[in-house]
Amino acid sequence: MSETLTLPDELRVTTEQWLDDVEAGLVRLENAYGGLRAADASSLHAAIADVRTCTSFARRMFDGAVPLGALADASWVPITKPSLELAAAIFSRGYEFAQTPFALLEQAKALLSLDMYKSFSLEVAYVLGSTFTNLTRAVWDDYPQYAPPGWSAAK
Repeated sequence: MSETLTLPDELRVTTEQWLDDVEAGLVRLENAYGGLRAADASSLHAAIADVRTCTSFARRMFDGAVPLGALADASWVPITKPSLELAAAIFSRGYEFAQTPFALLEQAKALLSLDMYKSFSLEVAYVLGSTFTNLTRAVWDDYPQYAPPGWSAAK
């Protein structure tokens, strides 16, 4: 029998809220920029769909419905060659869906065993990694003005 992640109720509520916030940020991004050029709209749709694959999987993992060690069926579909308009949109709204949930991680650390915390934080990192890889990285690569200092020098 495979082991699953078992969250205390208070952590489950906080975790669900975080995932709801990530998904709400994605919806706001989609809705606010529905009039993008076709290539941007298609690329954004594919990237967001892939992030949703990760958030949906994380919900199942946090509900104990997925064995530890399983991975989401994500394709890691980054936006490609975003226009300046799309890059600006992602940059201006990135804080809505891609912030590290430090309070959530601290709560998990206080409530879970070390092994369970490692599995929990790995899944949180997977969701954050999907938002970074799919939405932010191309913006930072193509528009250095939106990247943190030293981003292009690190390559």
